[in-house]
Amino acid sequence: MLRKYIINGKEFDVQIVIRKTNRNLCLRIKNNRIYLSMPYLVADKEIIKILERNFKIITEKLTPKKTILYMGKEYDYEIRLADYNQVLFLDKIVIYTKNDNQIYVNKLLKNAYITMAQKLIEPYLKEAHEFFKDDIKKPLSIKYSYLTTAFGKCYPKRSLITFSGICAKLEPTLIKLIVFHEFCHLRYLSHNKEFYDYLESKLTDSKVLTKKLRTLKISDFFD
Repeated sequence: MLRKYIINGKEFDVQIVIRKTNRNLCLRIKNNRIYLSMPYLVADKEIIKILERNFKIITEKLTPKKTILYMGKEYDYEIRLADYNQVLFLDKIVIYTKNDNQIYVNKLLKNAYITMAQKLIEPYLKEAHEFFKDDIKKPLSIKYSYLTTAFGKCYPKRSLITFSGICAKLEPTLIKLIVFHEFCHLRYLSHNKEFYDYLESKLTDSKVLTKKLRTLKISDFFD
């Protein structure tokens, strides 16, 4: 059920979810909406107390950032209502959309990231096919999706590598690292010493780049 609450002069829509398996009340924010799950329906005054205690966190997460990450840089963006959907990556990112609902725009931008990731990754694929030709036992399939748990995934038995649209948020050197990293998995499944030594033999600055990649927090309000 959806309810409205006014906290510190601000109105919030709260989606109430009854889950009997919950032991306590659980607050989370997803797709610019507040979700409050609980084992049973509690009084409004208890819900208000929870919202008041978490007011700062809620307002921070519900306030959109004013930039979008692309190729390692932050860009201003503009959302324009139109009779078509299109995302242009220019000196600023312009999002033409039939619906300016944030969930709708979210999906639109994620699809655009997937398209741009493919364009950015393809030049490195040609290089990787040459560097790792001894590891490619049969024609390799490359797919693109919006993975949220990894920049890429390799399935050697299926001769398949999937790259995430999130790669489009990274600078080119890190995109190349991810491509070479996944190709290394054609020989080594695990992230062991042999894997990283092999990666280093193919990409001499891979250790520095891997360390940099691990320290990055790739996020914007569309995530």
